[in-house]
Amino acid sequence: MLRQHVRSYVAWCVLVFFASTSGLVSGQDREALFPDPFPSTYQPFPSQETVISNATILTGTGDRIDGGSIVMRDGLIVDIGTNLEVPAGATVIDANGKWITPGIIDTHSHSATTPRRELPHRRTETR
Repeated sequence: MLRQHVRSYVAWCVLVFFASTSGLVSGQDREALFPDPFPSTYQPFPSQETVISNATILTGTGDRIDGGSIVMRDGLIVDIGTNLEVPAGATVIDANGKWITPGIIDTHSHSATTPRRELPHRRTETR
């Protein structure tokens, strides 16, 4: 009896999963089936349009933009590049000689992504 209930439950879960990921279930139905247990309460601070100009920008995809600008609006980056038009009323920050990188310090991590190098005095095989 228990096996039958487990099989029914597993079948139901598989059906719901495939229906939700295949587009058969709309976004609202998906939210009803799988409510977010930890909904975000983040609200961006009110801000004005800001342009950081004349910076060396590393995009995080390997590109480097010398003398570049970043346009930010409503807490989001809306444009990045060189020779951008400065929106009327925007605060302009001259970053000449400064670097802009994505993330706090670095855009990647080596933590647990490569095999550990064995030191000669720490052999793993037994003799």
